Amino acid sequence: MFNTAVGPDTNPPTVVSTTPANNATGAVIGANVTVTFDEALDPATVSGTTVQLLSSGSPVPASVSYDANSRTATLDPAASLSYTTPYTISVKGGSTDPRIKDMAGNALAANYTASFTTQGTPAPTGSSAFAQRRPRRSHPGHQLLGQPLQPLPRGDTAGRRPQ
Repeated sequence: MFNTAVGPDTNPPTVVSTTPANNATGAVIGANVTVTFDEALDPATVSGTTVQLLSSGSPVPASVSYDANSRTATLDPAASLSYTTPYTISVKGGSTDPRIKDMAGNALAANYTASFTTQGTPAPTGSSAFAQRRPRRSHPGHQLLGQPLQPLPRGDTAGRRPQ
C-alpha cells in the first residue's frame, strides 16, 4: 500500500531573483524593481512595509503590488531613481511581523537584501549636445529674435561681399 497523503507545507518561501540583479550596475532609472519567489505568497503580507527599496537606508516612495501567477512583487517608484546612485532591495523575513509569508503561513526565514547601482548620467545628444559643446558667438550683425534691428557700426561689412 502506498501513502499518497501530502504533509503540511513547512518550507519557508525564498527569493529566487531580483530585477535589477544583485550587484548590478547601470540599472535604468525609470524601471520598476521586482522580487520573484519560489512559491506563492500570502498577498496580505506583501506591502510597502515588507518589500522596500532603500536609498542611503531610507525608503524610496513606491507602490508595491504582487502577481500570484508569476510569484513576483513589483515596486513602482513614485519618481525616477537618481543617476549613479546605489539602492538596496529589502524583503522582510525572520520571526517578527510584518514579514513575507507563503500561503501556509511560513515566513521568509530571514531578511533578504540585494543591491544595485543606477546608470550614469547620459551624454547630451542632438542639437543640445552641439549647443553645449560650441559656445555661442556674438557678432554685431547677429540679432536676437524679438529684438529690434540695430544698424551695423560704421565701416562694418558683416555679410557683404567685397567690391
